[in-house]
Amino acid sequence: MKFAAVLQRALVAALIAGAQAPAFAADDTSFDPSKAGEGKKVYTSFCARCHGLNMQVSGNSFFDLRKLSKEEKPRFMNSVRNGLRAMPAWGDNLKQEEYEFLWSYVMTTNTKK
Repeated sequence: MKFAAVLQRALVAALIAGAQAPAFAADDTSFDPSKAGEGKKVYTSFCARCHGLNMQVSGNSFFDLRKLSKEEKPRFMNSVRNGLRAMPAWGDNLKQEEYEFLWSYVMTTNTKK
């Protein structure tokens, strides 16, 4: 019973944190290629375990980030910040600038710009 209470508190805290997350404008497709190096550091620390080193992973268990188009920035930011299916929510584990660095890395590495 104690575990259920702890889990419930954690879920409520996650929902509150998600509600306080900054919104990303749907028309903001910007990225700064000069920030891709910083983005790769963030990617290596937080994303490579599942999405593969250099965004290459065999099979289709994880979303291929190289296929994102620049118009999908709000979707990307929301998924990274709040999680999606098996992907964890990074929320406040990353600073706003780190989200932008990460986006710049994905956009300079992808195949669909």
